[in-house]
Amino acid sequence: MAKIGPLIALVIVLLVVAFDFQTLLEYTLGLICILFALIAGIWWWWVVGTVRNFVKLKKYAIVKFAEITKELKSIKVDLVRAKKERRKEHKKLKK
Repeated sequence: MAKIGPLIALVIVLLVVAFDFQTLLEYTLGLICILFALIAGIWWWWVVGTVRNFVKLKKYAIVKFAEITKELKSIKVDLVRAKKERRKEHKKLKK
């Protein structure tokens, strides 16, 4: 609906403009249709841009999350090594 709604509104506006406006009511309705079509079109393009930016942000977040996960695994390995070394040193000191 978000893709076809603005196009339908534009077609309606073109149909309204194609007919002659005779009364103030027709002018008012035509103006309302034109404003609606403009707002719908602008809103649609804004939504498309926002979704595009969201997808970029999601891809960036996935990459950064993978990097952080890799770094955390490396830190975990380092901590395990350090713990083993401390145990060895502690055992040497007890003897």
